[in-house]
Amino acid sequence: MSSIPNLTATTLGGIAAGLFAGYSLCGAYLWRTRRALRAARHAAGHDETTGLANRRTLYRHLRTAARRQRRIAVAVLDLDGFKTVNDRHGHHAGDLVLAQVAARLAALPAPTLLAARLSGDEFALLIDDHTGDALVAAHQAWRTIADTPFRLPDGKPVGLTASVGVTVCRVGVDPRLLLHHADLAMYAAKRDQGGVRLFTPEPHAGPEHLAARPGVRPRDRWQRQASEPSTADSYLPHHPR
Repeated sequence: MSSIPNLTATTLGGIAAGLFAGYSLCGAYLWRTRRALRAARHAAGHDETTGLANRRTLYRHLRTAARRQRRIAVAVLDLDGFKTVNDRHGHHAGDLVLAQVAARLAALPAPTLLAARLSGDEFALLIDDHTGDALVAAHQAWRTIADTPFRLPDGKPVGLTASVGVTVCRVGVDPRLLLHHADLAMYAAKRDQGGVRLFTPEPHAGPEHLAARPGVRPRDRWQRQASEPSTADSYLPHHPR
């Protein structure tokens, strides 16, 4: 008769071991799934080359700031001379330089809140402007690019500068338009051979003009406008010292 309890114990032990193994496999699967989802969410919101936030993440932060009516500013930076790096040294060298630029921008202290890569050699900064220090932060970003050379894969230094456009958030302005205003100021700086420029609306621009969605981005018109006379009179010049 003693064989029955032994058989029962063996059976129950086998069931328990099977359940434990099943739970372990299920737990490992869930852990891997969660990790994959976290990685996918991170990849969806960040640039693959530099690890910075991408345009989507920047827009999300801008919308959040608008809902909270937080006083912020946006700076757009375009690297001057970066095409030469790609042409002379190859895209691998270009990607290495972009990663170094990203690391410097990500390390900027307050009032800079977020650094993002928009596309190519164009970056953006989200700045806390409750103390009115947007231009100070923009000049700091300009200096972190221009003051110290970057390193190529062979260790050789290469110097770059940047054209920076800044705009201060206005209540009710769409995030895309806010970025467009910073774009306009950046291209005004580029026409002046670099530096920092603040977007200022034209004197007779009404609320309907400020709230209108942008059409073609300045980058798409740059080659055509480069040969035309500058119309940057509606911008206040600010050049780093």
